[in-house]
Amino acid sequence: MTLSYKKKRLKHYLIFGLTWLALGSLALVFNPDNINIYGYILMGLLYLGSCLFEKKNY
Repeated sequence: MTLSYKKKRLKHYLIFGLTWLALGSLALVFNPDNINIYGYILMGLLYLGSCLFEKKNY
């Protein structure tokens, strides 16, 4: 049995991932001393990974 995800869900994951990565990158450039910034980058990578995994493996 295969479950297919809606394209809307995958699109949201992609948007969330890119947003978190952009926020993390901007924060890293402007304030590199804060260690919490890496959480933003990690969240972005996790969202993008989820998007790619669900797109490849329905």
